[in-house]
Amino acid sequence: MDSLQTTHPDWNRHVLFVDRPDSSRHSDEATQPNNLYEPCWVDELPLPNKNAFLFRYGIMELNTAAKPYMFSQLRKKGYQRIIYIDPDILVLDRLVDVERLLDEGAAAVVTPHLTAPLNDDFAPSELEIMRAGSFNLGFLALGNQAESDAFIQWWEQKLEFGAVSDPSRGLFTDQKWVDLAPGMFGKFAILRDPGYNIAYWNLAHRNVTEINGRYFANGKPIRFFHFSGFDPLNPKPFSKHQNRFNLDTIGDAKKLALIYAEKVKNQGLVEARKCRYAFGEFSDGTPIPNALRVLYREDSEVRFQAGENPFEGASFFIHGESGDMPVILRAVWIEHAHLQKAFPNPLSTHRLAYYQWFTDHGAVEIGIPEIYVDPIRRALKSLAAEPNIVTLPPNYKASIWARGLVFLHKRATGGKISHARMNQYQQVNHAVDFLKLGYRQFRTSRWSRYLGLQRIEIHAPDPLKSASSQDLPTTYIPAKRNRQHQTKFSGLYFEEHQPAWWVGKQARFMIDQVSTPVCRIRGIHHGALCQQISGSDHLTLSIGFDDLTKQQIVVNDNEFDIELTLDQLPNKWPAILYLTPSLSFVPKQLGLNEDTRELSLQIRELQIGGQTIFNPSSQRESRQLAIPGINIIGYAKSEHGVGQSLRQFAQAVDAAQVPHVIIDFNRNNLSRTEDQSLDKRLVTDVEHGINVFHINADQMPEAEMQLPSHFFTRYNIGFWHWELPEMRIEHRAGFNQLDEVWVPTAFVQESIAKHSPVPVIRMPHAINFSISNKAHRAEFGLPEGKFLFLIMYDFSSYQDRKNPQAGLDAFEKAFGSGNDKAMLVIKTQNAQHHPEDMRILQTRLGHRHDIIWINETLSRQQVYDLQYVCDALISLHRAEGYGLGPAEAMFLGKPVIATNWSGNTEFMRQDNSLLVNYKLVKIENDIGVYQAGQTWAEADSNHAADLMQQLVSDPLLYEKISNAASRTMREEFSPAVIGKRIEDRLLYIQENMMKH
Repeated sequence: MDSLQTTHPDWNRHVLFVDRPDSSRHSDEATQPNNLYEPCWVDELPLPNKNAFLFRYGIMELNTAAKPYMFSQLRKKGYQRIIYIDPDILVLDRLVDVERLLDEGAAAVVTPHLTAPLNDDFAPSELEIMRAGSFNLGFLALGNQAESDAFIQWWEQKLEFGAVSDPSRGLFTDQKWVDLAPGMFGKFAILRDPGYNIAYWNLAHRNVTEINGRYFANGKPIRFFHFSGFDPLNPKPFSKHQNRFNLDTIGDAKKLALIYAEKVKNQGLVEARKCRYAFGEFSDGTPIPNALRVLYREDSEVRFQAGENPFEGASFFIHGESGDMPVILRAVWIEHAHLQKAFPNPLSTHRLAYYQWFTDHGAVEIGIPEIYVDPIRRALKSLAAEPNIVTLPPNYKASIWARGLVFLHKRATGGKISHARMNQYQQVNHAVDFLKLGYRQFRTSRWSRYLGLQRIEIHAPDPLKSASSQDLPTTYIPAKRNRQHQTKFSGLYFEEHQPAWWVGKQARFMIDQVSTPVCRIRGIHHGALCQQISGSDHLTLSIGFDDLTKQQIVVNDNEFDIELTLDQLPNKWPAILYLTPSLSFVPKQLGLNEDTRELSLQIRELQIGGQTIFNPSSQRESRQLAIPGINIIGYAKSEHGVGQSLRQFAQAVDAAQVPHVIIDFNRNNLSRTEDQSLDKRLVTDVEHGINVFHINADQMPEAEMQLPSHFFTRYNIGFWHWELPEMRIEHRAGFNQLDEVWVPTAFVQESIAKHSPVPVIRMPHAINFSISNKAHRAEFGLPEGKFLFLIMYDFSSYQDRKNPQAGLDAFEKAFGSGNDKAMLVIKTQNAQHHPEDMRILQTRLGHRHDIIWINETLSRQQVYDLQYVCDALISLHRAEGYGLGPAEAMFLGKPVIATNWSGNTEFMRQDNSLLVNYKLVKIENDIGVYQAGQTWAEADSNHAADLMQQLVSDPLLYEKISNAASRTMREEFSPAVIGKRIEDRLLYIQENMMKH
């Protein structure tokens, strides 16, 4: 302004402060009217929906977005000609050409970034300049033409939402839009004179010289110099936005830069930099990371939940959720492309790793304040304790090609490899991958431009709405939750199974339409807390629609039930009803607990015009009515593990009252198929929109060929089992028709998720059955008065994996061949299909009288009864995907001695079982579907023998394990508990995934 006053003392000068007046931020001298300029605050401008406007933009974006509104403001003051210049401009001479062009009838005068080509490899390139815009809007002059006013109005409309800095989407603040203006409005004069708007982008074409204290560019007087990106306290780089020049390579422009630097420092630069930015924090002083602004402007649901004044919404942004993840985590993921590469599946396979990265060091790396990190730490503890969707860290186990790239990278850079780069390298598994990666990298280089091969990235990823790019796994990621309680109201904290939900600083309710203004509110008021906060035991509740006058009601009673008639109803529907308490509190600050949410009161019910707008109980009821139906497809009659898996699943969905039909599929199955428990419920065609296939991965291609094609037009879920840490490559064809996979244990989940292109969900089996009146030892030819150990397995499940020989070894070590205390019962089936394995077992048993072998297929009821009449179960398996026998025995209160590895550890723990030590070994040769090179466990038979002896000799130990085992299975794995998990997932699928 000082330089402008010198060159144009006849012009009126105005300064727009994109801030709020506050003595703690600004000196009175700078912000009060003075002879140099007249100040104007951004709050004085006619901004549409002002709070939302101010919140959605970062500091640079907001400064540019406000420009057209300042033009309008000055136009209303009667100014016919208005000239804008950036605050980092030094005016050296009168702008005579601008005045002349306006005199000649120009609607606007603009200056181009470039007036000649750039023929070097420095930045910014022509492409980068093009992304920023053809004209530099650090200067803009508008005349008094009709086209000028039409442009201002159009520009205002565009910058209400479009002043973002996102060149990849074709947007760069206010500037890029003006590329369209000369063609749309006409009378735009393009001023190419080299003396105007000299800056780093055009200095290559403008030779600056100093003659007798005056400065010239290409022989023309310099009218103004634009010091964009220049730091007066560190002038050497000249501009942070480029690498073409430094202070020593710009000729006489160096003198001008140093003069400018001194002028700015003398005007109080150092002090000014210490000032706080009003719109950089919430009303409570919490800093606002830019990522939250991006999410706010991109997501309408977030805007709704943030309320009419997002600066009052700190609690939501710190504690709330968006897209099924904490708001801050989704916002950061959206803003940072390297996180999208490092954690491509933040809702499933990389959830835990992403949370861990953020809390360990990520928040610090990207400048997220600590107040946002604490809630994520608490969420991480919960997530790690009970994972639902598999949450594996990025898999950095790589091929020899990838390891070579890592070695070369570290040798070349000497630095740590980023998550994104490591993720990229781990995709390289052979020479073709290596060449593809090299070609992609080459296409992003400057050298490729000379060959016409340069790749130009135009589109940013669509965050949380699709699979990741071609270099990443294609796991489906749901966009966001669309639950009723989120779309119809916000500002309340979801409290599952609670009759009243906490309100934060403001609650908002989206209402389609009501005919009468009678409003009823029921809830809970915490008068004692109000007394502690404000000295009064009551609060005032403000309630009303949109911008209409709000009514005030005083809440005194602990259990309140208030009815009032609103003064006004909106003219347009739907409308938002605002409910704003006069005060709120943070439990942690009051010493109540560790809760850092901002709370006020609790709401039980809200009614308007006789309609129930909110009621937690009705939310649950409507949710129950909306449960989607499913088609359960699989081995419904088969008497083997996968068939029993289906029947247990049917028990759970029965308990949850999930509508369903059952379709029998029985291909490539050697087991007996005489289970008739579901016969009356079998149908032959699908009836619902979701399929659950209880058919393992290896048989899914067979099901795809045999079942009618219309079966697969639904949302398809595979319920799978697998027993080893790595899934077979040929089994991956099973993913072909599936939208997601469910598995019974975390062990199977980890095995499959490593290779899955779809979400892998842990869904345990439900265990529940009863014992018949035939449950006596005599029914099975078993002796009374003996402690009976039971080993059960199916020969079709591979004897090497079930490892009954280890159980036999342990029994022999514990009791020898002539003991009179214990006996061993071995129950097998399908031996006839495996004659060699049967012969080995027969030879092993020989003439043992303390071992009883039952080799027949029993009904499920007979299996239950057999388990009941025995005293304990032995399972020294090498690997289990689940462990149905141990689970059923525990349900009956029978102690289980089992290998402490693989799927059975889902429900077997030190307090409810007798877990056997083991060592992991490599499989030496292929054994059926179990390939050589994989890993499984070798149980310690000596340890197992000790445990067997303890169990027989210590009745107190037996009773302790028995009670704990039964309690675990009945409380944690009942049909009701598992059914609720199934119901929750089905609702999530219906409300999110099936809409995409």
